[in-house]
Amino acid sequence: MVELSLEELVDGADLIVRGHALGAGSLLVIDGDGALPHTRTFFEVLETLKGEHKSHLTIDEPGGEVQGRRALLPGTPEYRPGAQYIAFLKRLPQGFYRTYGMAQGQWEVQPSLEGVPYVVRDLRKIGILPKGPANGQVQSRGVERVPMNLFLLELRKCLDKRGGR
Repeated sequence: MVELSLEELVDGADLIVRGHALGAGSLLVIDGDGALPHTRTFFEVLETLKGEHKSHLTIDEPGGEVQGRRALLPGTPEYRPGAQYIAFLKRLPQGFYRTYGMAQGQWEVQPSLEGVPYVVRDLRKIGILPKGPANGQVQSRGVERVPMNLFLLELRKCLDKRGGR
């Protein structure tokens, strides 16, 4: 997967939201390439950082399990019901959304012992093709953990540079 900077995530996403995953279900989606399980997560939006505000939306990700048929796609994010996320989303023609940049576009909000919430992004299951001097060599990334207030500050700076919401 090609590395995406925060600026590239902001530019490529149609919608950036903070909210809760309410629940998820899988179904078999049939298209020109055959049938593949998809997981649809129902999401409550607490804050819209970019794009048109919606109180609820559905995130559709390829992969899941339907009637014993299982498909797991490395790099596809999963949304755990009850967890809070900041998600960079791309609108699909059917009206659903998909995480832009796959796992790179999903940050889970987690509390800390110090009382300061953090955002966490887990890139352990994918290889990242970085830009710059190491270009051409896939690298393994770990878990990134950033204080949420600093992450939102950087995100808002990117949005301001690009004309806001």
